[in-house]
Amino acid sequence: MMKLADIARRLGCELRGNGEILITGVTSLDQAGATDLTFVANKKYFAKVARTKAAAVILAPTDPEVAIPSLRTPHPYLAFARALEL
Repeated sequence: MMKLADIARRLGCELRGNGEILITGVTSLDQAGATDLTFVANKKYFAKVARTKAAAVILAPTDPEVAIPSLRTPHPYLAFARALEL
């Protein structure tokens, strides 16, 4: 279990939103639950962000703002893979 702000710092991502939320897992958009971190690396899946139950999402800096907290990085897939190691 780790605060989103700590994950952002360790991954070198820009945090947008509440960094105090606790993250307990890392998974796909479709499988994410209320304490999970997920990601979007392919623009064709961006619309799914509005329906995900995830606590937060990893996105590119140029992606539109979303309703849930986000970690912004030029390489969302790489950040997701590194988050799995945390």
